[in-house]
Amino acid sequence: MIVIRAEQMSAFAAAHAAAFGRRVAESLCRHGCPAAVELGDDALRARVEIGLRRARAYGITWERSLAAFVAWMFWIGPDFDRHPVVRRILTAEEIAPDERVELLVGLVPATVWESAREQSDPAAWRDGDRDGDDGS
Repeated sequence: MIVIRAEQMSAFAAAHAAAFGRRVAESLCRHGCPAAVELGDDALRARVEIGLRRARAYGITWERSLAAFVAWMFWIGPDFDRHPVVRRILTAEEIAPDERVELLVGLVPATVWESAREQSDPAAWRDGDRDGDDGS
């Protein structure tokens, strides 16, 4: 019988998380995201990790949903989730967190995305440890 110790499971989980982060970063570059392409590898991976932490703070777990959240941080702005319309959906307790991400695609009009882009503060990348908390 094979026994996998807790520290081995932890190492597997860390390796999986790192590989996922690399795939997200590669996808951003492959799709020509200017905010990703202009960064070096280390800075890009650091920002992807900030994005993944912020997404997880909302309870998001599906890789597809995590990747979408991070992509919006790069395409719209690192604090897109602070826009009131977006925030309302991302914090709707009656909706499962990963389904909230799906709803953003269908419910948020282009004008809100543009507003979120205009209001975005690039300094939010440095504030990534706040995990989406705007203090309100």
